[in-house]
Amino acid sequence: MIRTLRGAARSVFAQRIAIGMDHEGGFTVAGPEWGIVLAQNGEIIGRGELSQESYEEFLHAVCDRLQISPGALQPREENDIAFSPSL
Repeated sequence: MIRTLRGAARSVFAQRIAIGMDHEGGFTVAGPEWGIVLAQNGEIIGRGELSQESYEEFLHAVCDRLQISPGALQPREENDIAFSPSL
């Protein structure tokens, strides 16, 4: 999974990124002023100074690398930047 996240992040973000796993089994992809949390429960949340376009582009790049449909990621609410996979 970390390899997938790293590849997707490199294809979307120009700046240096950090990728890690938390104690609950979730993953974090972070830049200097932003972060994306992929929680163990399936929720995906963008934080900080991250454009909606970059956030969505990253999620689509992850889907491409995992060979799942981008339609599998649905916003929880309209205009919300938290997604939950609907696999």
